[in-house]
Amino acid sequence: MSVVELSQDRWAQWLLQRRHGGDPATLAAMVDDLYRFRDTVLGHAAVTAGEVLLDVGAGDGLIAFGALPLVGEQGTVIFSDISQDLLDRGQALADEVGASDRCRFLRASADNLSAVGDATVDVVTIRSVLIYVPAKQQAVQEFYRVLAPGGRLSIFEPINRFASPEPPHLFCGGTRPWSVGCAITSTSAARRRCAPWGSWSDRSGRGRGGARRRCAR
Repeated sequence: MSVVELSQDRWAQWLLQRRHGGDPATLAAMVDDLYRFRDTVLGHAAVTAGEVLLDVGAGDGLIAFGALPLVGEQGTVIFSDISQDLLDRGQALADEVGASDRCRFLRASADNLSAVGDATVDVVTIRSVLIYVPAKQQAVQEFYRVLAPGGRLSIFEPINRFASPEPPHLFCGGTRPWSVGCAITSTSAARRRCAPWGSWSDRSGRGRGGARRRCAR
């Protein structure tokens, strides 16, 4: 690992290097899955031209950059993350592709979006972020607050019950993030179908046990 990588915060280290171990083949194998997750989140969000989209926990910009063609020249994408290193990288990439005028970069946690005004956002997207947020209810309340009437929330989250509560010296039960999703297939908690990611979806936001949902305000 280079000196630059060691100077980055743990979120930047994980997303940009550690999750694929610096192995190009592993990264290439991940990309197809990541693009599929991105397309699922954006598809459920039903983004249209001219809208304002807030990507909470934007990370390396997977969803946020994917949203730029959807909001068009008159729209705006807000990259929100707790990692300044990742926000700086996103800003550099936006400058590089000539899209910085349609991007806003905000350092904020999911449960405190106070820099975003009430009812000023058309779409909130979030992928694999709430799993790391202790104050999940507060985060969802913040999503609701910033959404304008008719706004949409599109979520894709793993379900992880294997490292809860998390020891303070470990990262999600280990030295690196890891998550496994279980989709409930019967009323019996003992009968589950476990997969790498949960797959429940509901347009209205009603239902139980979901890992991925789209709901309208």
